[in-house]
Amino acid sequence: MPSNPDLARFEAERAERAAELELARARRIPDPRVGAGVRHLAGPSDAALVFEVAVPLPLFDRHRGAIAEAAERGVQLGAARAAAERAARASLFGTHARWLSAYEESVALRDRLVPAARRALAELRDGWRSGRVSQLDVLAAQRADFDAVDRLLHALGEYHHARIASERLVGGSVGELHGTE
Repeated sequence: MPSNPDLARFEAERAERAAELELARARRIPDPRVGAGVRHLAGPSDAALVFEVAVPLPLFDRHRGAIAEAAERGVQLGAARAAAERAARASLFGTHARWLSAYEESVALRDRLVPAARRALAELRDGWRSGRVSQLDVLAAQRADFDAVDRLLHALGEYHHARIASERLVGGSVGELHGTE
């Protein structure tokens, strides 16, 4: 799942943590300061050019705490990435199970239940026309047909929602499930 957007952000954060560690290491050697200026002395035309060089000696503060903190933040980031990857994999397994279940349900509804409801409705309509069946029976069959189609549409919606969720988790196309869309 290298293209997962939840995991891809960790690469940018890893680079940021590495830069923070390098900055903390660089700060253990203090920067020298150099300065120059003009100093006016007691007389009206007395002036002197003054140079200053200051090199701090890091006897007590070597930024060990900042270096250790930056290193620890890098370790914490690695642990957070591993936890996020485990969570994403678990979510992918659950999403794939939903996707497969919705696929199987929609195929069963499309191939068996909806055609059976349509056949029953057609037979009851023929029976109603010939006077053998009441109109209430035809309406009940029509209701069953509508319910079957509604269930099929909900299953197809769940199928596509699960597919989209799977594609988000892998960060790209997941192809087709069982050769169908």
